[in-house]
Amino acid sequence: MKYHILFIIILVLLSPSCSHKPDYPLAMQQAIHCMKQSPDSARLYLASLDSIIMQEPEETRMYHLLLKIKAGGRKELANVSDSLMARVVDYYEHQEGEDEKLLMAYYYLGWMYRNMGDSPNSLVVFQKAAEIGERLQRYDMLGRIYEQIYYIYVFQGLYSEALEMIPKAKYNYLVDGDMEGAMFACRNKARIFDRIGEKDSLVTYYQQAYEIAFVIGETAQGHILNEYISVCAEHGLARKTEELLNQFPAELIEKDRLVLKAQGLLHFYNHRYDLAICCFQKAIQLKPHIYDDCDIYKLLSEIKEKTGDYQQAYHYARKSLALKDSIANITKTEAVDRVRSLYNYNHIQKQNRQLQLDDARNEKFIYMFILISWTLLTLLVSLYFYYRRHKKMSSKREAYLLQLKKEQEQNSLATLEQNQRQIDDLTAQLQLAESRNEQICQQLQSQKEALEMSNRKIQLNLDGKTLSEQVLLKSEIAQWFTQERNWEVLPQSSEKWLELEKEIEQCFPNFISQLRFLYPNMSLQEWHTCLLVKLKIPVKGMAKLLSCTKSSVSNIRSRLYKKIFKEEGGAESFDKFIADL
Repeated sequence: MKYHILFIIILVLLSPSCSHKPDYPLAMQQAIHCMKQSPDSARLYLASLDSIIMQEPEETRMYHLLLKIKAGGRKELANVSDSLMARVVDYYEHQEGEDEKLLMAYYYLGWMYRNMGDSPNSLVVFQKAAEIGERLQRYDMLGRIYEQIYYIYVFQGLYSEALEMIPKAKYNYLVDGDMEGAMFACRNKARIFDRIGEKDSLVTYYQQAYEIAFVIGETAQGHILNEYISVCAEHGLARKTEELLNQFPAELIEKDRLVLKAQGLLHFYNHRYDLAICCFQKAIQLKPHIYDDCDIYKLLSEIKEKTGDYQQAYHYARKSLALKDSIANITKTEAVDRVRSLYNYNHIQKQNRQLQLDDARNEKFIYMFILISWTLLTLLVSLYFYYRRHKKMSSKREAYLLQLKKEQEQNSLATLEQNQRQIDDLTAQLQLAESRNEQICQQLQSQKEALEMSNRKIQLNLDGKTLSEQVLLKSEIAQWFTQERNWEVLPQSSEKWLELEKEIEQCFPNFISQLRFLYPNMSLQEWHTCLLVKLKIPVKGMAKLLSCTKSSVSNIRSRLYKKIFKEEGGAESFDKFIADL
């Protein structure tokens, strides 16, 4: 009785925080469904709602804006004002159970502040987003958040703080399986060592980024390799530069400014001035870049001076100086922006400290703390008793399954032995009766054949599992699932899953009921995993059908085994359990 009262109290406490979530328009649901794989289609779906979105509830309008920014990226974010984005953040800060959307809102607001040059505010917002991301274990978002914080610290010239962000970003990218993000994390670390002039370290981390790029593909290799070559050349690492140039596709060298500049530097170090001039001039003819052009004109001026062409040396020197003045103006503007951002940050921090002092005097926080503590204690007690009941039920289910199998095997073997004894008796009687009465002989023969038929049926029941598996694997729906061309086109809501479930139920009548009894709270993804294991689909196919990685498939199977048997077991143990069920 006391548990019922406790449960009612918890419901009363939590009921004010429960709010009805509106049903999103169909186009919005379709955009959410195809956001990851087809952002262009998602943008079209969301754009179709622009004319009517103001008639929708506030929650729908806010989420529609977040989805548009997610699908459109930096381009869409440029069309949104910081005041509107701050309003979205304020809305989700006051909504319980919306941490996922609040995380998105914080991320985009921080991104917007960073684009505006407001580094302090951007840093504060990204740190709030990181706290939520850590709590939700959103490794994909955490990797991007820590990467954005890295860029903010680099802009401020805080290289030691920037270096602390890179391992965090790389770790979360790797946990999420984002190899491209991990590659850029290594590259960013190499850039820091490039700025502070640590040659050995920059080579180490550029090499790590290049090795990860090999896993990703040719595009990633080219993206890292040209920068790697350029940095090695600028630091005078001639041998390494030449080694990397030999790995760069020859047909792409003429189109890559950084590689042409690096090749020119290599010729310059080796006093092959004609070849160096040729490479530098080709680089200048490509898309202008103020920093590279300044360095190239300076190098051309030095070459012309060494070869005695002082007029051309003067000409190139003037061009280099002009670009250098432009760079100085840009640097000066960036420095002013840093000072302004720091001033704004200090001013905001001062206001925040004053607000914190005012809030500390308010007694309502004391009462709120007591209420929250009591609520948490109540929840913990409820969870403890729930865990005990759940563990007890799991033990009963496991014992029931083992007892059921044992009884079936014992009954089958006992019946088999009893029938065999009767067969032996009837055989003996048949031999005696053959000389006496032909009619009795036929009767005994019929009884013998009936018992032998019974034994064959029992044996077939013992071997029925193998036959059922053959029937299942030859069914039309099983053949559809085993074809690789169907693995990437099947959504989790497809009716194909229901067809497969019905086919398995027909071949193995007790499979679904026993599995549901052993683990009733199975998620849709876990349930689909059980069906695919029963169908003996390979891990590669399961990963594509479930829209996850191979390692995630293995984790799901191991987790299911642990939840059913309450002990550690690998994916292979779970597969054997499903095959025997």
